[in-house]
Amino acid sequence: MKVRQLSECTAMLTGSTSSIGFEIGAQLAEAGVPRIMRNGREEKRGADAVARLQKRAPSADVRFIAADSTKYEGAKQPVDATIEAFGELDIVVTSIPGPSNHMPMPFHKNSPEGLDALVAAHFMSVIYTCHAALPHLIERGGGAIINLSSDAAKIATPGEAVIGGSKAGTLMFTRTMALEQSRHGIRVNA
Repeated sequence: MKVRQLSECTAMLTGSTSSIGFEIGAQLAEAGVPRIMRNGREEKRGADAVARLQKRAPSADVRFIAADSTKYEGAKQPVDATIEAFGELDIVVTSIPGPSNHMPMPFHKNSPEGLDALVAAHFMSVIYTCHAALPHLIERGGGAIINLSSDAAKIATPGEAVIGGSKAGTLMFTRTMALEQSRHGIRVNA
């Protein structure tokens, strides 16, 4: 495994147009990561995020691709765009592309479609993104994956049964991935 300095890395972040996802990308750029691909579902929010980040880290090459990581092809698009734009991938951050209109509510009040959307956003988007990125990280000889989770994964929170269950799944998925991928020099953390 070749250990690369941040100044030699390329990062790709899902759900990174606002909040925690945006700030993680900003911190990576300010720490010296020169190439960053951001992802979110809305082109305008993506352009705004790129502009805000370029003010904070003007030397970083920051790009954006609109895609929905709750679907496999949507999770694959930012990975492919990163490889196409920069030729490499070292750091993957899966942030939460959760349904923006979801309010915590008792489990039995969720619609079946709402349940599907929550699981897709809080769990499947992580699985899809990791699955799409791993061949590139393995070929590169290592890298890092950071999957964002939530306290709801460990502490029962009324109204967040599905989110908590999905994030607990993310934690176990991350632990298992860390064991599997260590042989490839890939660190996987939550």
